[in-house]
Amino acid sequence: MRQPPTPPLIETDDPDVWLKQHRDWGVWASQCLDEDVAMSDIQNSLQEGHDHLFRQVWKRAVTTMKANGVAVPSSYVWFVMGSAGRKEAPLWTDQDHALFLGDDDRETVVTFSQRLVKGLQQAGYPRCPGRVMASEALWRGNPDTWNKRLNRWVTGSSRDDARYLMIVADARVVAGETDKVQKWRRDLIRLARQHPQILRRESDRRSRTPLNPWGGFYRERYGKHAGKVPIKEGGYLLMVDAFRLWSLALGIDETCTRRRIQEVGSSLKWSQQRVDTLLEALDTFLEFRLRNSLQYGTDTNHVDTSEHPVSRIRRLKEALVVSKQVWRSVRRDMERLAAHSDKGDRKR
Repeated sequence: MRQPPTPPLIETDDPDVWLKQHRDWGVWASQCLDEDVAMSDIQNSLQEGHDHLFRQVWKRAVTTMKANGVAVPSSYVWFVMGSAGRKEAPLWTDQDHALFLGDDDRETVVTFSQRLVKGLQQAGYPRCPGRVMASEALWRGNPDTWNKRLNRWVTGSSRDDARYLMIVADARVVAGETDKVQKWRRDLIRLARQHPQILRRESDRRSRTPLNPWGGFYRERYGKHAGKVPIKEGGYLLMVDAFRLWSLALGIDETCTRRRIQEVGSSLKWSQQRVDTLLEALDTFLEFRLRNSLQYGTDTNHVDTSEHPVSRIRRLKEALVVSKQVWRSVRRDMERLAAHSDKGDRKR
């Protein structure tokens, strides 16, 4: 396989240029697929592009505030979560980010965070529908505030507590002082290992893989995706969530699913063949997502099987089988871990 050509990256503070180069990545990505570039290389280069644009937005926010005589937060770390945190952002993605801050006044913090959100919108990243953005009070704060949230999410019993914990488990710094967030992430992993029940609860949820017992697909029956195969909830996300849980349980400080697969495989002494099969399944999901983005101009996770060659569809079925097996395995491991913890608590 060939090495990927470099996506167009331009140093500029012009939002119109940000948006243009973001749109130009589609041509670059299509060229990569046509030239049979490895999906892992395409994704790495694509993520470098996203990180580049985020840093351009950050620099412009700081420079503009200073030029206008507006105070900039004295200490700040900007980090991304979701697919960007895992270095798996698709061609088109919404915003998922937060701020670690010093003890600055509220007006300074609000102004700074709003400039970041606006800049990302100008660069082609729509606001997060779930409001996971630094402009929201829940997703910014000083270290003490973040530590209190972390303890609440780890020990809480609500669905939101668990969801927020899984969101921040993918936190990755894109600008600012990395050490502060890295220390906080280590605390997160330590607390998650001390409370394995929350990992078990996360592994208890059910997601149906869109494959029937005879090897055929389950397809959407109604709506705009009728006749298509949904591969996100019962495929790609099963792998993402499984290796996040394993990483937390094993104390592995990684956010990228690819690295998590490799580190978990090493920790559990899996064969290289098994690890390679898992990585191939991950790449298959990422490839189908990219092809859909190029064809439909948006991030969609429903596959029209009539638009792909038989060999590619065969790879998709194999990846779905792998994700189903992975989820069964992680559920067993999280159940054993929690049961062992419960037994230890009863002895004490």
